[in-house]
Amino acid sequence: MKQFSRRSLLAGLAATDVASRSEVVKSSATLAAGSVKGEPAGPNKPNPSPTARQVAAEKLLAYFHGVAPRLLRPAQGILRHPSISPSLPGKAYSTQLWDWDTLWTSIGLFRSAQLAGDRDLLKNIGRHVRGRLLNFFDHQAKDGRIAIMIDVANPDPLRCHVLI
Repeated sequence: MKQFSRRSLLAGLAATDVASRSEVVKSSATLAAGSVKGEPAGPNKPNPSPTARQVAAEKLLAYFHGVAPRLLRPAQGILRHPSISPSLPGKAYSTQLWDWDTLWTSIGLFRSAQLAGDRDLLKNIGRHVRGRLLNFFDHQAKDGRIAIMIDVANPDPLRCHVLI
C-alpha cells in the first residue's frame, strides 16, 4: 500500500469533504492498517476488525488534533498577522506562507478541530486563517496580483509580481 504523509492525508480529507466521523474512521483505518513495519498489505492479509479500525482511526485523529496548534504561526518578519504553516516548526516551508498549501491545510485543521469538538481551537484557527489572507493582501501588487508564496523575509521570493 502506498505510504501517505500527514499533509497529503489532510488534503485528501479536505478535498473529499468527509461527511461524518464514521467515514473518517473508515478511511483512516484503511490507511493505518495497510502496512506493518513498512511492509505492503497483501491479498492474504486479513481485514482488520472493526475495533482495530476504530483504534487506528482514533490514534490518527488524536495525532491530527495534537499537531494542529503547532501549525498556527504567530506574526513573524514581514508577516504582520498570525497565519497557518504548511509544516511543523523548524521543518522545510515552516517560515513560508503558500497560497494553495495553506488553504488545504486550513480546511484540514478546521475539520480536525470540528471532529474533536474543540471550539477554542476552531476559533484560533479562524483567527489565523484571517491573518493568512491579510498577509497576502499586505503584499499585493498594485495591479491586484498576489504572490503564490511569501517568506518571512521576502514578500515575493518566486517573483510573481514581475511582469514578463
